[in-house]
Amino acid sequence: MVTGGGAPASAAGDVPVLAPGGVFARNREGLPDRIPADEVRRELDAQIARFQALAGRLPTHLDSHPHAALHSDVAPVFAEVARRLSLPVRAASDEARLDLRAAGVRTPDRFLDAFYGEGAVAATLERLLDELPEGTSELMCHPGRADAELKRLSTYAGEREREIEVLCDPRIRQRLTERKIALIGYDAL
Repeated sequence: MVTGGGAPASAAGDVPVLAPGGVFARNREGLPDRIPADEVRRELDAQIARFQALAGRLPTHLDSHPHAALHSDVAPVFAEVARRLSLPVRAASDEARLDLRAAGVRTPDRFLDAFYGEGAVAATLERLLDELPEGTSELMCHPGRADAELKRLSTYAGEREREIEVLCDPRIRQRLTERKIALIGYDAL
């Protein structure tokens, strides 16, 4: 959303604090302490408009890279835009979930982030599934094929291939079936 090192969807001059020099910070920690709400709103609206132009529809939900929506100046605008468009939102922390729900925004009941990096292995996923409580949980994952462009742009490239292997493992599918866990999209919230 407002990080990742890329260019903004809005004109760079329209988001000078959010994307100084026309480039976002690589991560949430690189964001400035204070970000004007109008810049966040302008960029969110521009990104959603670009998505609609490409996909012909609204996105299924709002998310941010990597959890930029947890930034104190981004969070309220993120919730405002989600509520205006009736879109659910990834809540990457318990506090964010409470705040989003208080603002009238739909979120999953929990966010599972242990299946990442060295934790992106079958044993971790099996444990998460075995311990899954009632309700709706979002599993953070980043499956993908590590082509040259991804390797150039991301510090998390090779791990994506391993995630595909684990997520597609027939033993995981069997575990889902045994535990009667349904895989759903955000549209089912």
